[in-house]
Amino acid sequence: MNIIATHEGFAPEAHRSNQESIESWVQKHLDPLLAPFKGESRLLATIKRHSKGEARYSVTLRMHLPRKHILVGHGESPDINAALAQAEERLLRKVKKHKDRLRKQAIYRRRSRQVRVRELEAAQAALPADVAKQARGGIEPLLPQLERVVRRELAYLHNSGELPVDYPTVQDVVDEAVLAVTAKWRPGEATDTVSRHLLRAAFNTLDAETEMRRRYGELVSLESHPEQDATDQAEAMVEEEIFEYYQPDEVLRLGDVLPDETAVMPDTGLEAAEREYSLEVLSGLPILWRRVLMLSEFEQLSTSDIAVILEAELTQIEKWLEQAHAFLSDHLSQAGFAHE
Repeated sequence: MNIIATHEGFAPEAHRSNQESIESWVQKHLDPLLAPFKGESRLLATIKRHSKGEARYSVTLRMHLPRKHILVGHGESPDINAALAQAEERLLRKVKKHKDRLRKQAIYRRRSRQVRVRELEAAQAALPADVAKQARGGIEPLLPQLERVVRRELAYLHNSGELPVDYPTVQDVVDEAVLAVTAKWRPGEATDTVSRHLLRAAFNTLDAETEMRRRYGELVSLESHPEQDATDQAEAMVEEEIFEYYQPDEVLRLGDVLPDETAVMPDTGLEAAEREYSLEVLSGLPILWRRVLMLSEFEQLSTSDIAVILEAELTQIEKWLEQAHAFLSDHLSQAGFAHE
């Protein structure tokens, strides 16, 4: 874990003692809890010595967890060790609650997906054997494109913090999309139509998972007791405001969301730099703008096809695509990449 301590009002020789105290506590209490995060977590400690007031020392510990989670523990006391202990105790309590919430969140979301999948499997099982066989034959050639789009979209959602890095997997989304299309299979449908159905089902699955994560992200166990400490309650409110504006250090690098591993990269330095910058700029696009742009540029789909996939009006798709291009062009120009 990366630990950064900032001191105010202390002599330089006291800095090391406080740093070692925090590091010892982290190794004993936090490292075992945060083992799944490996080296991704970060602790910022602000230790102050006040010249006036009864609480001569104050300690604020801010734990940064992937992605976009900040947990805060604060302590004040006439004794520096007591202030440290108070802040550490409060932070530890919040870390434990955070892990408990994540565990319950994963259970709820997986159960919800299991319900969806069971319903689709039942619908698929009700199909006549010849129809099910035709569906498999029509879908199989389209799986490479479906997997490519899902992998790209998941890379963005994982790295932007909308979905955890371990769930759902590419295969989870692909399987559910295939089930959804198979369950509603209509014999004789054109390949292009089936492709649109698959992509739409995949995006619907991802949107459902994202919505479930947002819905359960704020759940608190009914078995736990509410916090009585007014300082803790105030810190929780501040934490929500910080969370809203916080941008993580681990910035999404959209090299991870290229169409596929075989994509040909430009050889010239300027073109390579422009392409890399363009991919990074895409991370700032609203999700629908980005989907429209990527389906248009990477998958070479028409705006009418994209409208069907995203279930939006054609005029809206054209507007989003125009806005996305303008956004990208303006940022390229500001970065010094001139376009005629």
